[in-house]
Amino acid sequence: MQFDTYTYTIGAHFLPAIINGDETGLDDTESAQLAAFIDALPGHGHWACDSDYSDNFARCDITGLHSTTVDCEYLVPIVGDDERSRGPRA
Repeated sequence: MQFDTYTYTIGAHFLPAIINGDETGLDDTESAQLAAFIDALPGHGHWACDSDYSDNFARCDITGLHSTTVDCEYLVPIVGDDERSRGPRA
């Protein structure tokens, strides 16, 4: 199976929400920013995030603010010649 790969720099505090659906540590503004980010993703895919991010301090693609960040790839399966998987997100 082939994938289109999109790379994002994401604040580490968003990982529980992105990977496990646990928004416990997010305030209302961050939850809204995350929802807008997720809605804008290209298709239905899978996250692969770097586990060693202790020294990453960069601009988060979700908030636009600098914080401890994780380099993540969003992998979207290529279904046909140029057709992408765009099923509903759970």
